[in-house]
Amino acid sequence: MTEHFLAIIQSKLLTRKDLALYRMELLEDEKNNSAKGFPALFLPGFRRSLDAFVSRVDQATSHQGENVRIVKCDEVAELGSMLTIYRRIAELDPTLNEELGMEGAHWPLSRLIKMEVSSLDCCCGQGTHVEENQDAIMELQDCACEIASFSKSFPLPTTPLSPEELRARLPLVFDIFPIGTEESVKKKEING
Repeated sequence: MTEHFLAIIQSKLLTRKDLALYRMELLEDEKNNSAKGFPALFLPGFRRSLDAFVSRVDQATSHQGENVRIVKCDEVAELGSMLTIYRRIAELDPTLNEELGMEGAHWPLSRLIKMEVSSLDCCCGQGTHVEENQDAIMELQDCACEIASFSKSFPLPTTPLSPEELRARLPLVFDIFPIGTEESVKKKEING
């Protein structure tokens, strides 16, 4: 996933309203093939970043006896960014969080949570980077656990939603003004 794409998503996570409007925009944007909604846009990059991280850990694990440092590697940073975005989504929008789970995001999270840090060679022994590696992996696992804690049920079975079902799950938008304010008077004059 490109940094540009991550920056766009992060800019849409400032408020619940920003995220809801972005979800609506994506469902209406058929020419960019994102009409399948936010999950179809976010999940491929999320899965790729987790797969790259697991591959990196496996490579580090295969160098038995060597001091392999994974803390500063790009894969850890990218997965950390993706998890931070996912956690913010889970905080702001329980419906979108559920949709991501239904689209299959819970299985990669579960995979990360179930990683047994003490059994990985890069996190065992007496090497100088062992503790740093353990801390980095456990920090990612903690973030994944936080995301899981926002779900009513974890892991959700994978049951993808159609674009129509995603549209039906969008938040409703109402213009509500307190009685007697200038906006409500204007609306009343315009409406009748």
